Amino acid sequence: MLTEFGYILTGLIAGFFGGLLGVGGGFLKVPILILVFGMQMHIVRAVSLISNVFIAAAAAQRYWRKDMIIFPVVLRVMGWAMAAALAGVMLGDVLDEKVIRRVFALFLVWVFVDILRPRRGDEKVARRARSDRVGEAAVGGPMGFMAGLLGIGGGVIAVPLGRRILGLSVRNAIACSVALIIPSSLVASVLCVYNGVRLENFSLGQPLLVCLYLVPGSIVGAQLGAYVSLRINSRYIRYIFAAIQPIVFYKMWFG
Repeated sequence: MLTEFGYILTGLIAGFFGGLLGVGGGFLKVPILILVFGMQMHIVRAVSLISNVFIAAAAAQRYWRKDMIIFPVVLRVMGWAMAAALAGVMLGDVLDEKVIRRVFALFLVWVFVDILRPRRGDEKVARRARSDRVGEAAVGGPMGFMAGLLGIGGGVIAVPLGRRILGLSVRNAIACSVALIIPSSLVASVLCVYNGVRLENFSLGQPLLVCLYLVPGSIVGAQLGAYVSLRINSRYIRYIFAAIQPIVFYKMWFG
């Protein structure tokens, strides 16, 4: 019973920060499930990818109602993100778990540095953005690949890249990120579960049982996180985003 409650609480926390920061919550779920619950990386990736779909959908609903999602950008980036997510899953199935965890940790270093750098227009909310095919591939490719490889939503990459490459404000980048997480995590989760069962890394029931407890808390947390995100200064969102990165880095690199 205590374990099941832990899954619910993990979902609530991951969902809150996923909705707040547009990241799917995988950067918290992955290390918590590995380090606290002792789960193997193959199962954790499947659990995280499945729950990412629900977290992103719950958060996207609130951002959509506030007209924060720039759908032309999402549609142009989506194909890159989905294709790269499938490639990430395939590579993640053959890489050593320690390598995957350290790749995750190294990406957090870049996220930490980039998110603390202010950008002109961070406070401005836009309804449209310029078309940039190369830039859209540069956002969707890394986002989807790391999502499939590590089981994260990919927002830890999409949000800062969306700000820097596509010129989105913090709130627009977050809103577009959660919208992109839905299709990329969906296709990645299907392939991840299929490969995991086929390669006998886990049974079909293992990730689904964990998600049974994780998802309800994730949905509630994502709604609450998106609600808070829409009402606080984007500067504080960036600070919160940055503050949690060193903790997760330490746990993933040395844990």
